[in-house]
Amino acid sequence: MTKKTATAIFSLAAIAASKGKTPPEWVELFPAGPEIKARDGRNWTLQPQIVVEAFKLNDGPLAIDYEHGQAHLAPQGIAAPAAGWIVLVEERDGGVWGKVDWTPKASAAIIDKEYRFLSPDFDHTIDGLILRLNGAGLVNRPALVMTALSRVSPEEKENPPMSKA
Repeated sequence: MTKKTATAIFSLAAIAASKGKTPPEWVELFPAGPEIKARDGRNWTLQPQIVVEAFKLNDGPLAIDYEHGQAHLAPQGIAAPAAGWIVLVEERDGGVWGKVDWTPKASAAIIDKEYRFLSPDFDHTIDGLILRLNGAGLVNRPALVMTALSRVSPEEKENPPMSKA
């Protein structure tokens, strides 16, 4: 790590600390099921314990990236840095929540509300049963109705409009 890089990282951490705010340690990864419907009409079935068990079998953290970079950029050889790492998942009231270790850059972006939502990346059967979480992306237009990162409980959902582009 160069001195310039280290300075930038410490500066971002200092900004976050100076504001007296931190991003949430626990985040909603899937809303309560069993039926989950995206704003664009896609449907899936969530059995939280399947996702929790698959995470345990993975035996390692899952990346949260920016705008699903791991799925779209990384396969093309384009850098898709992590914004954080999902280190634990659990079922909460029919949904799935994850404990996250955020990077300093992502922490600052969340605190500044540059990114407000997470969008899960997951595998599912042809019938729509969610099998496992692959990671998540920091986004501003989630397909699912999700708890905003600036909120602390599932009851405090925000519903941004979905683009029809």
